Amino acid sequence: MSNLGSVYQRSDGRWVAALSIGGHRVSRYAHSRQDANAALIALLKERGAGTLVAPTATTLAQWVDDWFSLTEPNLRPKTLSVYRSTLAPVVNLVRHQKLPRLSALILANAFATLQRQGRGKRAIQQAYTYLRACLDSAVSLQLLGENPLRRTPRPTYATAERRVWSTEEARRFVTTASQSRHRHAPLLIFLAGTGCRLGEGLGLTWDAIDWKQSTARICQSLIVVDGQVLIQQPKTKAGNRTVGLPAFVLATLQRMPRPLAQDAFVFQTANSTPPTKRNMLRSLRALCVGASVSVVSLHSLRHLNASLALSRGVPLPDVSKHLGHANPGVTAKIYSHALGDGRADVHALEAALLSPEVDSSVPAD
Repeated sequence: MSNLGSVYQRSDGRWVAALSIGGHRVSRYAHSRQDANAALIALLKERGAGTLVAPTATTLAQWVDDWFSLTEPNLRPKTLSVYRSTLAPVVNLVRHQKLPRLSALILANAFATLQRQGRGKRAIQQAYTYLRACLDSAVSLQLLGENPLRRTPRPTYATAERRVWSTEEARRFVTTASQSRHRHAPLLIFLAGTGCRLGEGLGLTWDAIDWKQSTARICQSLIVVDGQVLIQQPKTKAGNRTVGLPAFVLATLQRMPRPLAQDAFVFQTANSTPPTKRNMLRSLRALCVGASVSVVSLHSLRHLNASLALSRGVPLPDVSKHLGHANPGVTAKIYSHALGDGRADVHALEAALLSPEVDSSVPAD
């Protein structure tokens, strides 16, 4: 078969337009020579545009697995785990569909089914985003001529209004947590007082604390993926930083028993294992109830810290550096509601949580 393809008639009377691509034969069937010639011209145009691909028996489920294998070296373990769990529901609905037979209608119906099943809107939107990237990769590798998901409307999702803690409520929470015997109260105080991510708090070791300077060195995160404890480095250079410890955080850490091994993790269970998220949430809920404040998420403590600092005038670059963001633009996008100008964040935080003053509302989730 030449590079220009061929047109011929089968023994059953049907006409065939055939073209070779990548060592594989691509055929289109017609009822007349004229229609077959038109089909061959269309094939040549597709090849010229780069949208003609060799036939494959690869199913969507098989390709998603292959895609994970290809992208795994470039993804953090937690990110890969999130991708897998988020994509699983939609892939399971069309897992046996071969890639060339995927259509915008098939995929639209799959997402509509997830909605009828009561899947969260945010989870469905994320599944759409990840699957679109996955199929874009299939197009790049010439397994697909085009990505049918690009003709499927993106599921909508509106961010829910944030619940808020007033400054007085934030102060009550810190006071309640400081007086509590809940095992995970010190960790929650640390997260609220430093704005660190949960993994950064769990990855903190005793030798990373500078008692004289009232600072802590943040240089790693501890995460649990599929039951396996992993230590990972910050995503960006900015994530490797030193954070100031407000007086109430420092006092909490000083009251905690210290092991002989200085490189031991600060926040552990009695069995020297990382606390489970379920138990941490249980402690957080109990402390919120005890402080008579609305129950928030663990990550909300980071939002609280940043919002308090910004609303009291700490410069945006200082807060961005404190949070470990790659650049102030990221901080501004998340905390635009609390931007202001003024003082250093640790002193502002201590004033907000430890000194009586006029109340103000601060987003906490």
